[in-house]
Amino acid sequence: MKPLSARKADDFFGNPSASFEEDLVRLATKGTEVQANSFGNEGTGGQSYRKYNWKTGILTDSILLLRILAMETDSCCAKPNTIICLERKLMATGNF
Repeated sequence: MKPLSARKADDFFGNPSASFEEDLVRLATKGTEVQANSFGNEGTGGQSYRKYNWKTGILTDSILLLRILAMETDSCCAKPNTIICLERKLMATGNF
């Protein structure tokens, strides 16, 4: 695989259909109620969400686990196979 810097920016960022297969986000697993899609016009991104009856003004606990698989640059301090856990309180603020 050529490093990202060696590729033409127009081929990679400007045309999602020209994205290189190895650069695409891959969904590891999801629950039966989770929707998963790719981003339009963004090349390699992915989106997953679960429809939920959010109540405005109510705090909800949320945990996101990420595992770094590989790094092309030294721009991130995490090493491959590092597990990152983000815990946040989320609050719905609009109409859903």
